[in-house]
Amino acid sequence: MRIQSLIRVGCAALLLVVTCNVSAMAQVDDDLREKFQSAQELVEQEDFAEAARIFQEITESNEEFGPGWFFLGYALHMDGQLDEAMKAHVRAAEFADFEGIATYNLACAHALKGNRDTALETLQKAVDNGFDDIGQIEFDSDLYSLHNDFRFAKMLCELGGDEELAEKMSEAEALVGNQEFAEAAEIYRAVLEEDKRNAFATYRLGYCLHGAGDLEAALEMHTRATKFKGVAPVATYNIACVHSLQGNTAEALDFLEKAVELGMTRLDAFEEDPDLENLREEDRFKELVAKVREMHEHHHGDHDHDHDDNHDHDDHDDHDHDHDHHKKKDGV
Repeated sequence: MRIQSLIRVGCAALLLVVTCNVSAMAQVDDDLREKFQSAQELVEQEDFAEAARIFQEITESNEEFGPGWFFLGYALHMDGQLDEAMKAHVRAAEFADFEGIATYNLACAHALKGNRDTALETLQKAVDNGFDDIGQIEFDSDLYSLHNDFRFAKMLCELGGDEELAEKMSEAEALVGNQEFAEAAEIYRAVLEEDKRNAFATYRLGYCLHGAGDLEAALEMHTRATKFKGVAPVATYNIACVHSLQGNTAEALDFLEKAVELGMTRLDAFEEDPDLENLREEDRFKELVAKVREMHEHHHGDHDHDHDDNHDHDDHDDHDHDHDHHKKKDGV
């Protein structure tokens, strides 16, 4: 829920508050009402820290005022105080008027914290509770870390009412799990014929072509996938892998550095992916791995303190696909 995406949710939320405030505001005194209005003005001015302070005072003085909890979570979230925001999101979701949208905001916070499984589970709960803004879900930058996960792609298909497309992708992912890349690629081609803007299918077609050994075709699809912000980091990484396999060392390192800048920080991929074997003795590669390791340790250190029992990894034993790290056959 960064600023651009939150403006959309925020506008919807403000309308929601207006409709529920008839009864909610009638139950609060004039001082609290004035505080609430002043805090909302601070939100509009993007002074989220001060707005959060006031909303905190409001919730402390009236724990049953749902709009106060909702906007407390909103302001904290926008101020980057995700741990505290999550607590407010959970509390706001206890109020019927905010159950769907507050649960959605909680899912966004989990995605930003790197808790992929929890984020997806919470997002599904938000949908089940009535949050069905497919455009918001698809383009919210807070959820970009979920875009290369089949469960997210399937959710979007189901929200859009396209069960047949979801079934096709399920079939393709089963083939990927069996390393039948060429067969899976054909299904993803068919998916893209129906939905040319499907980011996940674009990314996975490149993945499958890569796994099948058709590197030139894979490079074309990896490049196309970089146009989608949610899968751009892993697609850029995959471009680097193609260049490495083709012996283009400088290009491979350029794209690896760009992938890291975009957020591709899977340490295991950098250390273990056989596609990068040609680069391992390069000084630039060693420096990049050291940078990724430092970022990885810092990130996990933060989570160990904040959400030790909630942190999820990208690897899921209970899913056929392996996300952004290749399990290639025949050394590809």
